[in-house]
Amino acid sequence: MEVQVYEGRRIAVTDTDVINVTFINRHESIPSVTAGVEGIDAVNIETYIDFVTQTECRVKLSANLSGYLHLHAFSSIVGM
Repeated sequence: MEVQVYEGRRIAVTDTDVINVTFINRHESIPSVTAGVEGIDAVNIETYIDFVTQTECRVKLSANLSGYLHLHAFSSIVGM
């Protein structure tokens, strides 16, 4: 049996360049994480996934953002 966990979030942030996110769902393995930003100056901001565990991740931005972080996490494990 394969267990897949998907999670998508839109997180409001104000004037920050580091965002710590605790996952809502339980991931049995370290998830793949992607992030994007939405806001007035977001087109010039790059996102970097700094670290990921089964329960949380940290996203660093190339500049301060006041807007939204869009985060997607996916994990899959076979044989549960």
